[in-house]
Amino acid sequence: MLPTPSRTRTLTRALVGVLAPAAALVALTPAPAHAATGDYRAVTTTAVTVRNAAGQVVFTCPMVNQLGTMYGMTSGVASVYLELTQGLDCPTFTGEKGALYGNSGFGFGYINFTSTGYDATTGVTKLIGNRAYSEGIIFSATNCRINFNKFVATYNNRTQIMKYTSATAESGGCYTVLRTPQTVTFDAEFKLSPR
Repeated sequence: MLPTPSRTRTLTRALVGVLAPAAALVALTPAPAHAATGDYRAVTTTAVTVRNAAGQVVFTCPMVNQLGTMYGMTSGVASVYLELTQGLDCPTFTGEKGALYGNSGFGFGYINFTSTGYDATTGVTKLIGNRAYSEGIIFSATNCRINFNKFVATYNNRTQIMKYTSATAESGGCYTVLRTPQTVTFDAEFKLSPR
């Protein structure tokens, strides 16, 4: 069932109040030259765009911030825990604004990335990210609510760039453009650095 406009606006306002201070901290922290094992922050290098299986744009976020913890990123030991995601003012294909968010403190958006392969020549680790709770990362707008899981990504150990390529829209929906479950293109690139 899709949320009512009033419920979605109330939820979005509440989440902005909770997540905005964390995002401000992320934005104000100076970026070190290299990422390392331990707590990290991640900021997108370009806009995040999600497309349905037919290639239609569902929504775009100009910028997304994430916080997490990394326990190694090479062969067989890659383990990344994503704890917080925030993207505001994300227009859908209709032009209405929505938000992309996850907060492990509220019981959703905790994503556990594990290695599915490692190329020692390029230094690139292949990853799959699965939700730890009943819901993963959420996108919410007036007539859209999408629960994302099973993120396919890569991490470049030399550049500290993490790229998402696809995800599964497990539940919810967005007008007639996205019905679930469905594998979507989740085009996102993050630069990781210690925090």
